[in-house]
Amino acid sequence: MAAIKKVLVAGASGYLGRYAVKEFKERGYHVRALVRDPEKIKTLGAHGEPAIQDMIDEIVIGDVTNPESIKGICKGIDIVFSALGLTAPHPEHTSNDVDYLGNKRILDQALNEKVSRFISSVRLK
Repeated sequence: MAAIKKVLVAGASGYLGRYAVKEFKERGYHVRALVRDPEKIKTLGAHGEPAIQDMIDEIVIGDVTNPESIKGICKGIDIVFSALGLTAPHPEHTSNDVDYLGNKRILDQALNEKVSRFISSVRLK
């Protein structure tokens, strides 16, 4: 019997992240979700995207602009799906902080943990 694959969905509470969680769960994956605000996943998204709290096996609360809060995020993970991305202006962070540096922080950990696949919705330089 094959082991259940584990996926990390970063940015799970956003539009794309919610649909990724739903799809991975329907395909039988163990889903670890990285979110900043766990309250967001309890209800429908702003554009009708699904509430995903009951589809998630592990919730990790963290912020990619704070490296300590995501330390060890890829431990035991087979696939990383990153839906991280700044969608509106933020008073403290730029797109570079989130889209590039945030994804790079997760990618570096994925490489260290020998994750087999890293999928990102943004292009890393």
